[in-house]
Amino acid sequence: MRLLTVMICVVPLVFANETKRIEDIVSDITQLRQAYEQCQNDLQGQNKSLHALTEKTQVQQVENDAEKNRATRIIEDYKVENALLLKREQKLQRELDTIKKRVASLEQLVKDQREHIASMSSNDTKVQTPCKTTNTNPFPKLLPKNAPEKKIVVTKEVTALKDDTHVASKTVIHAKEEKKVVAVSEFFDPTTFRLKEESNIFNAPHGKALKTWEAKTSFTSNEKRGAWTRITGYFVEGKWRPSGKNQFWIETKRIEKKQR
Repeated sequence: MRLLTVMICVVPLVFANETKRIEDIVSDITQLRQAYEQCQNDLQGQNKSLHALTEKTQVQQVENDAEKNRATRIIEDYKVENALLLKREQKLQRELDTIKKRVASLEQLVKDQREHIASMSSNDTKVQTPCKTTNTNPFPKLLPKNAPEKKIVVTKEVTALKDDTHVASKTVIHAKEEKKVVAVSEFFDPTTFRLKEESNIFNAPHGKALKTWEAKTSFTSNEKRGAWTRITGYFVEGKWRPSGKNQFWIETKRIEKKQR
């Protein structure tokens, strides 16, 4: 009886503790389920954020690739443009060197022409008179019908400066005191000419042929006398050479002004 009483007292107490323990387990399971659901929700949110970030990263990568390609094209364009500019610079440098050589040639030509003009200005008037001869045949004092007329040749060089133009004139005075201009030299600015055809070069107008030049040969001049042009300098392999003291003349009809 006593044992039964003890069991009656102990059993409810034991069951009460077990019930409380089961209730605690159920409560823990409920909390865990709620935490799990919360984690699932958070995970879904993170997945959405990760997906959005991935899409944004892909878009950014595409933009970066496009920008990289654009930068590459710009660099290539700059390289091509730089190469063209370099070629143009080299071409301009060659043209500049050619112009410098041309200027040096023209300066030398001007110098030679100034020296030539100065030497012409310093020359005194030269007069040639015929020698007196004794007539051994006093009868008759007549000349043959076709005998050449005696004449006094007076060579006079006159230099006049007007608008950079110089004129030298030569006068022939006949025995009858008649004056006649037989040749006039006209001076002009130094100019480059070239031969239209193969031509002879003379030592004076209507003078002796010295040499023959090929067509297209270039030369410089600043003097013209009638139908003749004086050569003051000529080009050999692109280099200008002065004529110096040599007298070179060519017929004007065989030359033309060289176009630059």
